[in-house]
Amino acid sequence: MTPSPVNIMDRMKRTLSLLANKEFDVVVVGGGIYGAAIAREAALCGLSTALIEKNDFCSATSASSLKIIHGGLRYLQQMDIARLRNSATERRTLLRIAPHLVHPLPCLMPTQGHLMKGREAMFCGMLLNDILSADRNRRMDPEKVIPGCHLISRDEVCRRVPGFSPDDITGGAAWHDAYVYNSERLVTAMVRSAVEAGATAANYVKLTGFHKRDSRITAIRVRDELAGAEFDIAAKLVINAAGPWANEVLATLMPGSPAPVNGLALGLNFILKRSLLPHYSAGLRSRRNAGESQRLMFMMPWRGQTLAGTYYRPHQGPADSMKVTEQDIEILLSDLTQAYPAAEIKHSDIAAILPGLLPVKHTQLVNGEPALANHFSIIDHAGSDAIEGLMTVVGVKYTTARDVAARTLRHALAKLGCPRTESGSDQRPLPGGAIPDFNAFLSESNTLAPAPLSSTVIEHLVYNYGTETHDVLSIGKAAPALLAPLAPSTSVLGAEVAHAVRAEMAVTLADAVLRRTDLGSAGRPAPDALEACSRIMAAECNWDDPRRLAEVAKVNNATLYQGTP
Repeated sequence: MTPSPVNIMDRMKRTLSLLANKEFDVVVVGGGIYGAAIAREAALCGLSTALIEKNDFCSATSASSLKIIHGGLRYLQQMDIARLRNSATERRTLLRIAPHLVHPLPCLMPTQGHLMKGREAMFCGMLLNDILSADRNRRMDPEKVIPGCHLISRDEVCRRVPGFSPDDITGGAAWHDAYVYNSERLVTAMVRSAVEAGATAANYVKLTGFHKRDSRITAIRVRDELAGAEFDIAAKLVINAAGPWANEVLATLMPGSPAPVNGLALGLNFILKRSLLPHYSAGLRSRRNAGESQRLMFMMPWRGQTLAGTYYRPHQGPADSMKVTEQDIEILLSDLTQAYPAAEIKHSDIAAILPGLLPVKHTQLVNGEPALANHFSIIDHAGSDAIEGLMTVVGVKYTTARDVAARTLRHALAKLGCPRTESGSDQRPLPGGAIPDFNAFLSESNTLAPAPLSSTVIEHLVYNYGTETHDVLSIGKAAPALLAPLAPSTSVLGAEVAHAVRAEMAVTLADAVLRRTDLGSAGRPAPDALEACSRIMAAECNWDDPRRLAEVAKVNNATLYQGTP
């Protein structure tokens, strides 16, 4: 059951023959945060594991969140203590296992009146939150400490949110959560961790059907989306973690069967070019129409810019038909403007849009918006559909994906007749994450950095790669030209592009630009930077110039930039 060790560089080279030539204990379908976490969990439990993704890893909803790792404070409104505890525990876990990617985030929310939005209710809620998460800083790096909650004055709210001074606020609630510096690289790290534990992973491999003997799944049929070839992957257990595509995956096996996802909502966030709130994330209230309840708009500092959202509306049709309309963009702009008038947010401020699809509880609207699902689902189709060898996992929250993966594997081990095994995934650092003291590591990295590299570049590398910064720099030592930034507008080095191809399965230019490096994940890259990146990628992948130019065009047409100036 335990796979034989294979060189990690070979594993990350997308060798599809490794998928076709054996039977796996578990095949995971879907390479977002949930699929990556499940594959990691399965491999760490000693199961022979395969992970396939029809596009690139983290190329959909997992990349489009507000990047906040929620500790669960908001669940006190429903007195959902279990969910708060779970969220706080998983926030601590991510701060510990990915210290280069996940960092504390100070937050605030204005208080109003004397009811649920008032200072008194918020004080009680924050006190209870601190009590219930009293272990949040146990054995943590000082840089990862989550301070206690507290109330602040009206004047302090207005100081922290420049230009914000509505008459109806009485003060504010201040607390800390955490944020992801690069959500795409966190998923990549999960995939890398799975591979290091023996899993076989491949992007651009699409499930097209199932093979079944009697009532048991024995294999899946897949297509290589790059070359067009089809082949089978044999499996004892298939775990459908395709997120918004979960129903469509099942429809290839059971047309017309009950769907685990009741419906989908489009969620939309913006990356704004300006740093509106340099030091704090703020939840500010907006109301579209008279008589409607207020909506909470979050704005947070992120990589020198501002993340802002979220707008929701029902989505109809297949997941692949998702399209952001100009109306969607204008509604979110209006919501943000009403929440923070002094910021004067305009269409020209949008650096990128982040659309994703999320599961809903039901199709009825609540306060004019979809009712998003609150709880994850783990479905064993042996019980629901009399089909053995198939499970579906529907997640609802980025923060708790690792915990849901652990719960999934406990069930999977039992189904496979394996003894219960604890993976240790909550303690094992992700690749690059073996950093007991982040600030000390950052300081040491600056001291030991090669002379041409500025502290800004070193900080950029550490926040993306952690201890694997030296792997990136070693590429530059062999080819010094790759130690230079791609262009004056970016800190991304040519060595990062080569590293993306050689060690992280980047096979298209968009993989490198949008999901392996910082070059284009926070806004459209400058033309000279994209040109330099494409030439390095072409050299690594042996592309001719027509192929290189076609790849550049695909990046420029990416959904991330749809509707941006």
